[in-house]
Amino acid sequence: MNCTFFSIPTFRTSIEQLCRKEKDGYHLCKSDICKFFKDLTFQDIWAKNYLIRDLNDIRIIKIRIPNSFQNLSSADGFRLIICCNNKYKTVNLLNIYPKRGKLAQTDQPPFEYKRQLKDYATLLKSGILAEHDITKELAIKLPE
Repeated sequence: MNCTFFSIPTFRTSIEQLCRKEKDGYHLCKSDICKFFKDLTFQDIWAKNYLIRDLNDIRIIKIRIPNSFQNLSSADGFRLIICCNNKYKTVNLLNIYPKRGKLAQTDQPPFEYKRQLKDYATLLKSGILAEHDITKELAIKLPE
């Protein structure tokens, strides 16, 4: 792993909602995300999946993540929206949503991508993106 993971508040709100109740079948999504990224380099991620928008050193990418608890493939599991910054070699978690179940979404509206990218840019400039440790279930790293 040669990159750092950050998130915006939209992602943190979404992931907490998904992990809240075991009976909904989403509570292992943090583990599923970590498992997905475990052996990937930044360049692997940069070249991944469905490219939503390419802005030279910034890419918005939609990644399919399997849902291990419900035994759903990546096609039916979660959609993780990320922003990769090639200049800083960072992966920024923007949003996550399930394709099946109680909280299912078919897709994210186009205006949401723009809003999330704007939020990312604002937080990057202010230096207050939350950093995550993908070896510890996406735990937020505290400033040293």
